Amino acid sequence: MANDFDRRRFMQLLGAATLPLLSQGCDYEDAPDTLRNWDDDEPSPFVDEVESDGPEQVPVSGFSKDVSVRHAFLNQLTLITDECACSITPELAAMADLDIGDQVRITRDSDNYALYTVKSILSDNNDIFTVRMGLSGRQRLGTSEDTQAELRTSIFASTNSINAAKNQSEFIEELIDDDSHTGLIACAAHGGWIESRTDKQAERLRQVLASKNPSSWICRGYRQGGGSYDRWHITSEDLSTRSHPGLAAVANRGFAYAVSFHGMSNGSVLIGGGGPLELKQAIRAAILMMTGNSNLEVYIAQPDDLFNGDSPKNFVNWLTAGGNGGIQIEQSYAVRQTYWREIADAVAIIMWQLI
Repeated sequence: MANDFDRRRFMQLLGAATLPLLSQGCDYEDAPDTLRNWDDDEPSPFVDEVESDGPEQVPVSGFSKDVSVRHAFLNQLTLITDECACSITPELAAMADLDIGDQVRITRDSDNYALYTVKSILSDNNDIFTVRMGLSGRQRLGTSEDTQAELRTSIFASTNSINAAKNQSEFIEELIDDDSHTGLIACAAHGGWIESRTDKQAERLRQVLASKNPSSWICRGYRQGGGSYDRWHITSEDLSTRSHPGLAAVANRGFAYAVSFHGMSNGSVLIGGGGPLELKQAIRAAILMMTGNSNLEVYIAQPDDLFNGDSPKNFVNWLTAGGNGGIQIEQSYAVRQTYWREIADAVAIIMWQLI
């Protein structure tokens, strides 16, 4: 089948890819004009609704509490400038066992809910059950006003079913790991419909290298009718192990390499992370070979690039021993629709030699 991994080509390209690896080597969602290579399990960006005939609502566990969502104080600049940031009171933090950096799920009603990162813990004279956020944060809940909502500490649905998560517009986490592998972990923190096909890339990288038993960690978020990114996206530098049990399970493993697939709204392909330059150059060369598109723009991230992924706080870096084996691959929407397999296979070509 055309979609199957071409192992003969893989072995042929291994020889070609070794050269740039051992020497210096080669130096937010854009919708395509037409629907091409669209998978049945992904919603079209050109329709507002996706019909659902799924099971009853998937439950979400964890501590929950009714809270008052209020506007940020003027001196809470982080909340004002970061739409995914919130503050809570010390009383609420103690009751919910929350700390700065943890993620919470805040739900205003069945159509308006989102994930937030606790950026500060601050006493509030209005109400001990107050959550504060900026205007953009409240707008993620469908209002510009102060409002009532539910705060929940568990951000994931109580299911492992992708279909159930799709049908019920939910968020799930998946870890595949043998409790001992230290070579490679393939990651997609924003899979599902958040940054489409990145979860498929992480899956494929693990499956192609299955004989070497790599690990994979994937989060998938869905929302019928659109808005998955707005509801479920938390930046890679903010992901808390206290809020992501799967990530916590491998946080101290010290992998030699971690690869994280991402989407960006413009550009083509940007290879970043805290990993060595020679590794990024090798992956770039392999991507150009596997796609067969000499016009594809594949860049090595520079320190001043917005999505360079080289922060020590980025999970793809701190998952690796010494923090210097992380590779972050940012891809435009069009690239992910056309070349998601080829890019995953290109990474596999290089990683085959290293783990």
